[in-house]
Amino acid sequence: MITDKEIKEFWEKLGVEEREYEMSGFSDCEVYTDYPPIDLNSLFEFAVPKVIEHYKSISFDGYYHNTIPFFEDWVMEWLENEKDPAIALFRAIQQVFKEEN
Repeated sequence: MITDKEIKEFWEKLGVEEREYEMSGFSDCEVYTDYPPIDLNSLFEFAVPKVIEHYKSISFDGYYHNTIPFFEDWVMEWLENEKDPAIALFRAIQQVFKEEN
């Protein structure tokens, strides 16, 4: 299970700020402020481009293709442990920036 603290740290590490979202209910439309949800849409929109950018910045030959296999391995490893692919991708991206420290 992903904690609120992990979500906050994750999005802050990626430079994603809290945003206003509209959620329509049965009667009114409610506006709330929060980080994007941990789902495949948000991860591919906000996080995956940052991972690719990160790998480009650390590669030796100016291309990221030499380091992406490490990320792919982490995704596959997490997919073995998680039923939800969004959580697996979230954990793999966490691993990318954890290895950086």
